[in-house]
Amino acid sequence: GIVDVLPKIGSTGADQYNIAMPPPWGNYSIGTQTLNPLSRCHAFPFIAPATGDVDAIGVKITTADAGEDIYMAIYSQDSNNLPSTRLGYTTITLDATGEVYAAPTGSFSLTAGTQYWYSINLKDNAIYNGVVSSCAANYVPTLGITDSLESNYNAIRDETASAFAVPPATFTADTLSENIKRIWVGLKIS
Repeated sequence: GIVDVLPKIGSTGADQYNIAMPPPWGNYSIGTQTLNPLSRCHAFPFIAPATGDVDAIGVKITTADAGEDIYMAIYSQDSNNLPSTRLGYTTITLDATGEVYAAPTGSFSLTAGTQYWYSINLKDNAIYNGVVSSCAANYVPTLGITDSLESNYNAIRDETASAFAVPPATFTADTLSENIKRIWVGLKIS
């Protein structure tokens, strides 16, 4: 059978996985990322830490903004290892600070050791002042896909999808994105 990449140990109280942190895509530095530039989906790769159903997706909000929401989605990848088919998404309300979770629409599962992508974008066209925890500017892992050896692309943006919209069913990986930090995302998997 498939063995979890990062098994949770019951006595620790662990109830989730931070999919932005484990190797090869994660790092240890802590910082913040404002959500203002995320009008369209920005996707980041991750390796599934466990096999099971995704029960909740969440972020840590350090500055709340009442009435604002973000969409978070999980995508499978295509034969080029780029984000492809949306497996599920959720809407997270940013009314309060702290770790905020929401159940995804529909049910879907992940397989340990398989690479997937998570995406984040704002729901509404508004001035958003909140920030979320992220891997900060220090040692942010890049995708390694580039048009210049001096560029550091951390995410892929779908420019074909509408801004401030539900994440598209099929992600079009058409734009490399620089200066977006790798936002920490919690997954609760059963």
